[in-house]
Amino acid sequence: MTYGQNKSVDARLGVDSRRGDAGFTLVEILISIVLVGILSATVVLGIGQLTGKASAASCAASADAARTASNVYFVSNNKYPATIADMSTSVAGADPLMVVPAGATVSGVQLTVSDWVLTMTPGFPPKFACSVGGSTTTVVSATTTSTTSVATTTTSAATTTTSAATTTIAATTTTTPVTTTTTPATTTTLATTTTTAGALTAKTANGVTVTPSIAGDQRWYGEDFLTLTNKAAISSISITIAVKQTTGLTAFGQYTDFWSNTINGSNATAGGVITFTFAHTGRTIVPGTWKIDAQTQGTGTVHPTSGDTWSVTFTSQGSTATLSGTF
Repeated sequence: MTYGQNKSVDARLGVDSRRGDAGFTLVEILISIVLVGILSATVVLGIGQLTGKASAASCAASADAARTASNVYFVSNNKYPATIADMSTSVAGADPLMVVPAGATVSGVQLTVSDWVLTMTPGFPPKFACSVGGSTTTVVSATTTSTTSVATTTTSAATTTTSAATTTIAATTTTTPVTTTTTPATTTTLATTTTTAGALTAKTANGVTVTPSIAGDQRWYGEDFLTLTNKAAISSISITIAVKQTTGLTAFGQYTDFWSNTINGSNATAGGVITFTFAHTGRTIVPGTWKIDAQTQGTGTVHPTSGDTWSVTFTSQGSTATLSGTF
């Protein structure tokens, strides 16, 4: 017997014969739609979070590759790259320093993928920032080396005369049959200001300040820096950086950012000392801030920079002075 065919029997059994062909009610359909929507939203949210994490990880990996490539570029060119394209472009048939992800485009300082952008900020060293889904995060600087800089301040309490700048007017003799006139030599002494921060010491004389600093891990690669700031033109200058040679340490290179054809660099090793010389060509050095760098490479033994020394002799404003110190 089929329910619905005999309504009297259905009534006795408590069966609603009208439900046989009626289907789902409106309330049941709405509840089903709501449940399907909740499940769909949960799945979409979970997939979106996984995609965001994968994009962030991919951008961070590219930033790390860019950091490594910029360090290699610095070693080869004595300067950091100005754009990402400098590292991702093949030069003279050689492999590029940085391999970009598949489907990525490089334009100047930006590397763009479908869902993230890596942006480089040029500097010494450059920095890299990831932008994923509109959120920007600075990932890493372009160098793992640490550079200690020294702020230069001049106070009366910190002033010590360590060297003297001497201007000498040679004795002049004028002879006539009647008289002889002699002008004695005159000496002008310029005060030298010494400012100490930690183990590094900045020194100032005659409007010129020299600040030493170091960079590199001092095991495989090291740099002894001098930052020179002059308020007036320098007509002549001689710079020497002497690095005490330790086990496996050799000269790697040297550079300055003076204008071209201003300084000629050379280095020599003798008596356990690597001497980096920066000779002036005679071109006037205008007021500004300049970097002088002596680079060394090692074989894994830590090089203590406390035994390294520097010396700068210059002529500015008609007076000659010598500044010197240690790293």
